[in-house]
Amino acid sequence: MRLDLPSSIQLPDGASVLIAGMGGGFDVFCGLPIFFELQKRGYMVHLANLSFAPLQEYTDCDWLSTTLVGVGPASTELTGYHPERFLSQWFRECQGEERTIWCFDAAGAQAMADDYRKLAQRLKLDAIVLVDV
Repeated sequence: MRLDLPSSIQLPDGASVLIAGMGGGFDVFCGLPIFFELQKRGYMVHLANLSFAPLQEYTDCDWLSTTLVGVGPASTELTGYHPERFLSQWFRECQGEERTIWCFDAAGAQAMADDYRKLAQRLKLDAIVLVDV
């Protein structure tokens, strides 16, 4: 099955694209069909989410700022609400790949803009696709 993306999406070959859930919670999961289609087309695709999880509990992750963390599938036991860690673990267990899910804390517009700039630089992004359901 092929996802029919809008023809207005013009990306260079091998582009780096971020699929980001912008409403919090499980929005990043709704971006997975786009993620897999872009990946099939040869793009380097990354995932991020506005997170409602208590980010300070991620002591084993890649922190780019106090409000932006890359969450992996590490075995650290966390209880409660952590959809990004769950998704990263799913990628490991079901897709056989290590996948970082970037988490933005809801710390306000300026902090989020700064974090998006940091992440765009880190991942050398060509495009960002925002998902909200």
